[in-house]
Amino acid sequence: MRAGWRVIQIGLGAPGEAAVGHLAGMLLLRVPERRYRGDNVVRYAWSYLRFFFQARALLRRVIERYGVDAVQVTNLPNSLVWAAWPVRRAGGGIILDIRDPVPEFFACKFGDRAYGPAGVWLAEIEERLAAMGADLVVTANEPHRRMTATHGVREKKLRLVLNSADERLFPLLPPRVSNGRLAYAGTVAERMGLDVIMRAVALLRRQGESVELDILGDGDAVPLLQAERDRLGLADAVSVTGQRFRIEDLPAKLANVGIGIVPLRRDSFTDLLLSMKLLEYVRLGIPAIVTRTPTLSHYFPADAVTFVDEHTPEAWARAIRGVLDDPEGARHRAERAQRVPAADSWQAIEGDFVRLIEEAAAIRSGSVRGTAAPITFSQPLRIQS
Repeated sequence: MRAGWRVIQIGLGAPGEAAVGHLAGMLLLRVPERRYRGDNVVRYAWSYLRFFFQARALLRRVIERYGVDAVQVTNLPNSLVWAAWPVRRAGGGIILDIRDPVPEFFACKFGDRAYGPAGVWLAEIEERLAAMGADLVVTANEPHRRMTATHGVREKKLRLVLNSADERLFPLLPPRVSNGRLAYAGTVAERMGLDVIMRAVALLRRQGESVELDILGDGDAVPLLQAERDRLGLADAVSVTGQRFRIEDLPAKLANVGIGIVPLRRDSFTDLLLSMKLLEYVRLGIPAIVTRTPTLSHYFPADAVTFVDEHTPEAWARAIRGVLDDPEGARHRAERAQRVPAADSWQAIEGDFVRLIEEAAAIRSGSVRGTAAPITFSQPLRIQS
């Protein structure tokens, strides 16, 4: 790798993928376990438990063969950090990377079936215990960092690493003139509010607007959205692929898109999200329409994106029509969005991340072996389910 580290990732494999692969210099070890995206709490927990033991077994083999200086554990769940405990015993550092705040995530996904005050309290306990098993704890944005601290995670362990786009895949392109082709790219879940967008498209088409919508990605809401599309008579205007895609394929899928949307249905979880897809739209020069949330408002001013305050078909239809009626204004907002610091590429901050890895590696060992040579068999390891 560029900074002198070799990286191994242990993660879930998609159907048909080989157990061992390579990507951008990383060695990929894939666990043949299908990702569960449903809403059954017991099945969710069971899928995590199976991955936990399989990842732990793979990690032991990696330690025996190579040695590991640091391991980055990406939730969900936070308790996956204990699968990395063999690294701690071998003198390596552990980073818990909280991409999703668990108490808010499960409250959003499962609602009252799994949560109430006691459930939220238990989730916060799980987060604190997992943080105790890590040397450093990474959060994805500043509002998320502050919320994690209120959950009881010690401030001195907390670090901030923004989700950022890879400039090799998402270079800064000249802002586009908006057109009637809308796109959403990412997890297709109820919390993303895509049913409302579909009804907004139906409303606009009844009013004579030529608009189309591409929903790119998979998730448990795909069948419901496909049924809603057919009920609204939008089969010729709305595409719901229901398929995962490789990130390197996304720019081509967005090549003719005139408006990128981030239609979050607001709750305690989505209020903490800094959408990666928004950052990718911005870098590709695509005018964006987004739900106004505390986190998105924290990073993007009102003259950089089009905010929607009410998650209703009528409000979204007005916002889309406004962008279509003023393409020059939308282009200027897209240009302003590219100057927002959050739109910087991963390459602009990767040095800070490397230093974070080195900090974690040095906490237990007192030194960092991984940067001693351009290529070393001592490596940071990533585990993610």
